[in-house]
Amino acid sequence: GSIVTTISGYSDPITSMAFSPDGKRILSGSWDGRVVVWDAATGKAVMTLSDSGGYVWLVAYSPTGEHILAVSGARLKVWSTSGEYLAKLSQSTPGPIRGAAWSPDGRRIACRTRDKVGIYDVATGEALRVLSATTMITSEVVFDPKGRRIVWGDWNGSINVQDLESSSQCLTVRLHRNSIHSVAFRNDREVVSADLTMVSVCRLDAIDNRLGQVVHLDGPPSESRFVAAAFSSDHKQVVFARSNKLCIQDVEDAKGKELSILGQLLSDSAWPGHGAGGAGIGGGACPGPPGPPGP
Repeated sequence: GSIVTTISGYSDPITSMAFSPDGKRILSGSWDGRVVVWDAATGKAVMTLSDSGGYVWLVAYSPTGEHILAVSGARLKVWSTSGEYLAKLSQSTPGPIRGAAWSPDGRRIACRTRDKVGIYDVATGEALRVLSATTMITSEVVFDPKGRRIVWGDWNGSINVQDLESSSQCLTVRLHRNSIHSVAFRNDREVVSADLTMVSVCRLDAIDNRLGQVVHLDGPPSESRFVAAAFSSDHKQVVFARSNKLCIQDVEDAKGKELSILGQLLSDSAWPGHGAGGAGIGGGACPGPPGPPGP
């Protein structure tokens, strides 16, 4: 389609952008440390939040649209959408932050460093829990739809599920041969995870987080590795990223044979241009946030 609006106003590279839940505002962060709120219709700056404490590599609206999050180095910065700075939440976490996510109700934030996950209360700024991972975290940290659990993937190919409403230990199960780069809750009982060559779907016991059914869906040969997988918000479609292509597939057919359809999607014939010599994607952990420009 055609370009609707072009927004300018930065001299340094923009590192992150996000729409507000109602689609009326656009949030952006940059190497210059500014967080700017833009009017999506006119392209004009509505508000500038400059107290980021360094270059900003991640910005996000809360699901309720009431708060704005910016990540800068080892700090979480949160403002109300009216511009009020919630200083209590701007506490340093143990190490540079490599990912952050809102809970579904917008009341908590989960952030991850190389080997720790912190859960913060937005209203009080209190660190509710700090979890130590057994090995390097290589995926995002994700809340389940009810906000009761979080999941992340690690270097060893394991998923890690933590119940936030109990003092139970973290469930860690190795499902992959390679480090996991993508995780998602399909619903409050099913976790989807992906490495470079395989997607796994596992079902958790609704009561005590015990691992239930596990289905491994082998991907195409190594020269056609995929790099991400995610479900649509209604869980009826799955999208896979392979090199420079996106493949979207219905999860359920008329008979509800979702796993057979996923398997078909990951067969060689399902990939356009398979075998045409496309470059593969290298393995290893997910990279950290980009650094600012050198002198």
